[in-house]
Order: sequence, then structure tokens, then C-alpha cells
Amino acid sequence: MIKHLILLVVTVGMTVAATAQTEMPVVLVAAKGKIKYTSADGMTGKILTGAVLRRGGSLQLKKKNQVVLFHNGHFRQLEGKQSVPLASQFPEGENMVDLDFALTFGTYVMAAVDLAANSNNSDDAWGTVKSTGGSGDGWGTVKSTGGSGDGWGTVKPTGSSGDGWGTVKPTGGSGDGFGDKGLTIWAIQPFGKVNGKEPVRLYWSKPSGNPEFYIRIQDEAGQTVKETTTRDTSWTLEPIAAGLKEGAFYQWNVSVKGAADQKSNTLTFEMGSPNETAEVMKRVENSAIYKRGPESLRGLMSAIALEQKDWYHAAAEVYDKIQKNHPKDQMVRLMHAAFWVRYGLKPEGEKAFARTK
Repeated sequence: MIKHLILLVVTVGMTVAATAQTEMPVVLVAAKGKIKYTSADGMTGKILTGAVLRRGGSLQLKKKNQVVLFHNGHFRQLEGKQSVPLASQFPEGENMVDLDFALTFGTYVMAAVDLAANSNNSDDAWGTVKSTGGSGDGWGTVKSTGGSGDGWGTVKPTGSSGDGWGTVKPTGGSGDGFGDKGLTIWAIQPFGKVNGKEPVRLYWSKPSGNPEFYIRIQDEAGQTVKETTTRDTSWTLEPIAAGLKEGAFYQWNVSVKGAADQKSNTLTFEMGSPNETAEVMKRVENSAIYKRGPESLRGLMSAIALEQKDWYHAAAEVYDKIQKNHPKDQMVRLMHAAFWVRYGLKPEGEKAFARTK
């Protein structure tokens, strides 16, 4: 997983840049209120967070509007009534980049955009997510007269759709994303560090039928330290009651009782200290854009900070919470989906991407 993430970070933005004919996009990362965008050729429409824009366009903000923009290593926060040419905020030849946590966060923003934009990336295959109906890409769209686009110079005025980003579409399916089909079971969470002082929810995908599941947790020596059965697709572990020790590593999997060959993949987690998460959050909370940004932005930055330090379980909970609080925020759902795709759980990414509540 770590190798995959490093490769993702190294290559992030390259596909977007190539798709955009070598021009780096401006991404609308967060916003308060309805935001209007005018493209360089004079087409105007409302945009959603996650929109990928050209520097030649401009934003029209109302009195209570607030936006956070990202372009080529730089964030800008704007608020209040004004008309803003994007080129004035991101002048050509600007070499200095934000050096606090914002730089790291920007990398993940572009990683999420790249996953959606790159329909030819065989590593993530995010561009092949299909929906049960409708057109467009389901994120970051500029609305005009019946058409849609992303402001990347391809806004369609009369009932046409498509923005040049390929085939990313919200899935219309139901269930857990794994389909309740066949005999395969996928262990989903936890992996990475978990809080050793709090209950931890283990959960996995559901195969066909209604089997009874056997959950086993082993220590580094392969000794079973806790086992149980359930017919649910989740179970809550009490680390202290189970005798799990801070700093130690454990692995878990789930199988169908009475069918040992029908077993999930094995995930490893470490019992971490709550003090570690406090230290992680100090870094992000000191960022200027975090201090002044809207709640959705603060939530996303917190999730990335946790993810970066291997607190994947906590990060997933933050993504889930912020999406519940902001179900219409396209940047939130896009980054939540990208989180799961990074760790090889695309069905969970599809579910997050499709979720509207």
C-alpha cells in the first residue's frame, strides 16, 4: 500500500497536466454559498467544489461567499463580493509554494482530481466507474443551459454534456459495493494504527447467502489473542479487554464458519497511543488555510493528516463524518472515494462517490 501511495504522489498531476494540454488547472477545493464561474470565452455557470478550472476564467463572488482555490502548489482563500480573474490570484512564473501542511494537502487534492480525470490509468481504473443513468462525470460540473462541463473550456450550452474528463460517473447501485456475490470476502477496516484506548469496529464485505462469520485476531507470533463469531458484517473489538498492548502489531481476518477455505484477506493494525493523534493534528491546525477555511476543508485536511501518519481507521471515520455533514460537497466525496481507491478498495470508493446523504 505504501509503495502504491508513493507512486501516486510522485506521478500526481502529470495526467491532469497532459490532459489539459500542459496547463495546470485551478481546483475549487472548498466553498460557502453558490459560486459562479465565467470561462475565458465568456460562458457563465454555477460550479461545485471539485471543479477543475482554467486560469483564464474568473469567479463572481457574493457578499457571503467564501472559496478556497488550489493551483500548482498554491492555495488562495477569497471571500466577500468581488469579481476575481483567476490569473490575478495565480500569476505565471510564481515559484514559491506553501511550505506548511497546505503543500501536503494540495498533493492529495491533485491526487483525487487525477483519479477522477485519468480514465486511462490502469492502476486505479477510476475512470471506468459507471452509473445506472445520466451523463456527465458527477463531480465539479459547471451548469449552463441544460448542459454540463467542468469549466475546462468545454462547457456545453444546449443540452449537450461531457467535459472531456472521460467516464467517471456516480454509481447507482446499492449494497456495500462488493455486490453480495460469490464466495469472496474482503476485510475492509481496520489497518494501520488504531487507538488502543477505544473500541475498534472491524468490518468486511458480505458474500452471497447468510453465513456465520468467524473472526480471528493474532499477534506477531501468530498466536490467537481473540476470536468470535457473528452473522453481521462487522464486530467491535475492545482492545483493553482483549489484552492488546500499545505499540504491538496484530493481524485479523474473517472466514465463514465451517468453510475454512472461504476466508478474507488479512489486515494488520498497530495499537497506537491517543497522544500520537494529538501531535498529528497540531501540524494541520497550524496551517493558515485550516484556520480560516470552512468546515468541509478542515475536515478534509484532518483526514489527510491522519492518513499520512498511518491512522487509516481514524481517517476513514473523519471522511465519513464530513461527508455526512456535507452530502452535496463534490470535493469531499471525491477525496473520500480517492482514499479508498488508494488502498485497493475501489468498491468502497464507489460507494463513497455515489453517496448523497
